[in-house]
Order: sequence, then C-alpha cells, then structure tokens
Amino acid sequence: MAWQSLSISLAGMPRVLAGPLLRKVSPNSVTVWLVLHKGADVALKVRDANGAEVLTGNRHTVAIGTNLHIVAVTAAEPPTTVVLTEGVIYQYDLTFDFDDNVSFDLATATRNASLSYGSLKLPSFCLPPADINDLRLLFGSCRIPHGNGRDAFAVGDGLIAQTAENAVARPHQLLLTGDQIYADDVSSAVLMMLTDAANVLLGWKEILPVGAKHGGPMAGDRLSPRLRKGPLEQAGFTSDDLDSHLMTLGEYVCMYLFVWSDVLWPKDMPAHSDILAGGRANITDSIEFGHWLADLMRRGFEGGMKRDAEKIQLFREGLVEVRRMLANIPSYMIVDDHEITDDWNMTRDICKRMYGNDLGVRVIQNGLVAYVLCQHWGNAPEQFDRFAAAVDPPGATLLRLLDGTDATKYASDGVAVQKIIGIHGEADLQRRPFNDVFHDDDSLLYNYSVEGPAHQIIFTDTRTWVRANPVIE
Repeated sequence: MAWQSLSISLAGMPRVLAGPLLRKVSPNSVTVWLVLHKGADVALKVRDANGAEVLTGNRHTVAIGTNLHIVAVTAAEPPTTVVLTEGVIYQYDLTFDFDDNVSFDLATATRNASLSYGSLKLPSFCLPPADINDLRLLFGSCRIPHGNGRDAFAVGDGLIAQTAENAVARPHQLLLTGDQIYADDVSSAVLMMLTDAANVLLGWKEILPVGAKHGGPMAGDRLSPRLRKGPLEQAGFTSDDLDSHLMTLGEYVCMYLFVWSDVLWPKDMPAHSDILAGGRANITDSIEFGHWLADLMRRGFEGGMKRDAEKIQLFREGLVEVRRMLANIPSYMIVDDHEITDDWNMTRDICKRMYGNDLGVRVIQNGLVAYVLCQHWGNAPEQFDRFAAAVDPPGATLLRLLDGTDATKYASDGVAVQKIIGIHGEADLQRRPFNDVFHDDDSLLYNYSVEGPAHQIIFTDTRTWVRANPVIE
C-alpha cells in the first residue's frame, strides 16, 4: 500500500496524539504534558496507594494549529505544603472536556493505549528516597530514528516494568541531556511525513524568508527533501546534513510527536517515488529538475532510502514501550545542538552568519519554540503559570502569543517571540562585550535544578548562554 497523507487518517485517530509524558514532580506538584488534535480543558488527578485524590489541577490546551493543541497541566498545592512522600506508588488520571462538547477519560482519549504496568491501572510514579543509596536514576540522550540497531531508549520501559510496584526498587527519575530530536540529520522519508503532518495539524503554512537566490520567500512545504541545502547554507548553517534539515515550526514540533509516540506514524512510509514526485512538483524548471534527479542517482539515493527504511522500522517498533516509559517516570531535559542544528552557537562566525540572516533567525526560532513547548514547559512549569505572579512570567506570555496563531500572526509576532526565547540579531550581538549570545532579564531561562531529599541535579544551558569562540584559521 502506498504512503498516504495524514489528512486521510487524522479524523480516525485517538484524540491524544502524544503523551501523557510525566514531567516535573515535587512533594507538592505533578506536571503532565500532552498533545491533542482537538482543544480541551484537561484535568489531572493524582491518587495515593489507597486511591484517594491528593492533588488536582486543570488547564486548557494551547492551539498552535487547527489540529495541534499542546498542554502541560499541573496539579499542585502551595510550595510550603508536602503532599507526596517517598515509599508510595502514586497513580494519576486525566479527563478531557473537549471544545466540541464531548468528555473523555484517559483510556478513551488514547484508545486504550498501553500506559500502565502490572496490576496498576493508571500511569504511576514514586518520589526519590531520602537514602541516596536507594536512588535509581535513568539517563539517556541522542536519539535518531535512522540510527543503527534498535532504539535503546525503550530499554527503560523494561526496567520500570520489572519493579513497577516497588517504590524503592523502581527508577525514580529520567535525565535526558540533549538531542531528543535531530533537526539536521533527518531521513528523506521522515521529513516528508513531518512536512505533511505539519500542514495537516497546523492548518496553516509557514512562509519562510528564503533568499531570492533560491526563489524565496516561500512556504516551507515547497522545500522538499533534498532541496534544502542551498537555502540553509546561504543562511549560515554549517551541518554536513542539510539536505533534509527541519525548517518550519510545524516540522520541529512534529518531530517530537514522532519520536515520543506511535500514533501519527502511517502504516506505510514514503518511498523513493514519493520523494521524486515531491521534487517534480516543487522544481518547475525541467533542466533544474534533471540536474536534481541526476544528483540523487549519483549518490545512490534509492538504495539509501531502503536502508533507512529498515532502520526506521526498528525505531518505530519501540515507540509503544517508549511512550509507556515516559508516562511513568518524571523526566527532565535540556536543549543541545541537534535539537536546533549541528554547530549551533559554536563559534562567533557561525553566530554572525545565522543571526545576520532572516532565514537563519527563523529556523533557530522555530527550533527553540518547539523546544520550549515540548521540553522546557515540563522542566519549569512555573515559568508558564499564568497565576504565579502579578505579572505573567515569560512562558505564559509566549503561550498567549502562540495560542491561535497562524502564518501571518506568527511572522508578525517574531520579534516578541525571539525576545522571550533568547534570540538576538547580529547587530545586538555586536554590541555585547564579547559578542556573546544571551538572554534578556525578562526572557525564559533554560537552566534549572531538580531536588530530592538526598540529591540535587543541576541542568546547565550551555547553548543559549555562550561566549562564542572565534574561528582560528
């Protein structure tokens, strides 16, 4: 069967497209992240070993697109209140009051996805112990769908399953130190699925400020796989893997959905013929298309796609386990280079080229917005809490800018968005004493810490607070 657009199958999919991911957990709060294709008010209830509700909270989703609704909902008590303690297996439940006037429980909204272990009926977790010798941490980093072999990340699911009902023995926290997605080494088939999913879920097409030399500005979906190297090189990107680099906000967000959940994956992936058809549609000049086709043949593109397809299938087979693991252990993440692009902010010359180019700034903006929505919101939900202070924190302001956005609004809000996420143009960088990339006082901060009764973990943002090294010739 040939690959089909997500537009054909979305209506028949479960309403929860990704998640639940269990994120920040403390003695007085629990945060859970999800992505839905219908807007909803999401209620979170945390239950103790006896089934009694000990924490509750609710939040409405943020509409990044017509069919793309994201939320990190927190159940919390005042910071001085201790509600959750070590040695207890807690479970949590979610209910959804959708904007189209239907209500679902978690099982219905996920179509009975596998989200729990053993005799536990719901996703579960436990707090870190006071005895450091009993602390169990899982660590992971750097996942790429077409890597060699099976996805080792899924091993964590088995480790939790073995000890799920033992609060001392089961893993207590999952630490993910970067590269939860690869933006700059994307297989052609995966990029085609991501571009299609972005169009369907957003319901709007982002117009990228591609240079006139490469026919821009243009909608991102006109840059088919294997058509992106030229525009990105002009924008200052330096990766060796630019042919199918992520570019639009929708592509960046959808990559997270594809690596954390199996829901959006089609039965059949795009084939060599689908890539050629896309190139034919987007390259109007016959001579230019001929050169492009000849280059693909010279580089053994069809054989490479077949090899990648085998690897991607192995990756896909582990996603049920990955999704269940992420629902059952508090996870903490930090941005690294590949979540945006290889060599991101590595040298002064790289920063000068990227931040001095409109397309460079936009692509970095898209990668960072996706990181904030999919990773940082769960790391530091207090930065997104509309009621945390008299003045909204920067995350809450960003969510307000993005809620109900479209192509026109997203472009016009660019300067405000960039200020919040920590992006500055080349002229601003030149005024800095060391030409360093930096954050304003009222922007998001990606550094954070995780505390337990016997340990502290400090996550340091080494990418957006950088004194860029000069290139040494």
